[in-house]
Amino acid sequence: PEVILITDIPAAQSQSVLSGISQLTEGLNSYFGIEDVATLGPGKPVVAVFLDRQLFGKFEIDVIQSNEFGEKQAIVHDFRNRTIIVVQDGRSLKNLSWHTAWGLAGLYVRYAHSNLEPPYWLGLGVQYTAADILVPGISNARADLANTRMLLMTQGSLGGALEADDIPTERQVICKSLVSYLQTASPAGFVQFFEQLKLGLSLDEALSRTYGKETTEVISRFGQTIGMSGLQP
Repeated sequence: PEVILITDIPAAQSQSVLSGISQLTEGLNSYFGIEDVATLGPGKPVVAVFLDRQLFGKFEIDVIQSNEFGEKQAIVHDFRNRTIIVVQDGRSLKNLSWHTAWGLAGLYVRYAHSNLEPPYWLGLGVQYTAADILVPGISNARADLANTRMLLMTQGSLGGALEADDIPTERQVICKSLVSYLQTASPAGFVQFFEQLKLGLSLDEALSRTYGKETTEVISRFGQTIGMSGLQP
């Protein structure tokens, strides 16, 4: 009932996919502190789930009229006043579920609390961490922190990630690690922090209200958790 499902999964198995999506939306409602996915954007979201890579590409080209999917396995489109989440992963149903959670989280990032887009690093980090919580066992948190430290240690700062409108794939783990840190530091505070940014507060204002610290101190403390004292924004 939460979404319209388009899939190449056999009909006998598609009901389990819908049941899984219901569980994901229930978890995301709790994660973002909202009551119902139905409050997010116009109309029901469409979730297009493909095991077959060729059908995924055909859907992107023929329906979405896009050929920018490349190597991606989950894409969120704002298409004709409706959100369309396109997912493909033929390795296992667990991987498929993770990418579906990632895509659905993107819908919440875009529409929860307001139509304002949050900072790019935050939205991306939230998609990764929400998917990891809802479908555990895909990612390795310890490896993520090690990769984050390796990427940051040469420059001693986040390298402008907090202001960036796009972040290369190989550096997106930084967003994930930072969001994980904020969630761990204060789960309730993080929900409020995300909402306040979506309501138009600046990063400094939102952090001060929810964590009692400004950006420079928060990033410094994040650095300490990955063994990098003195990390700068």
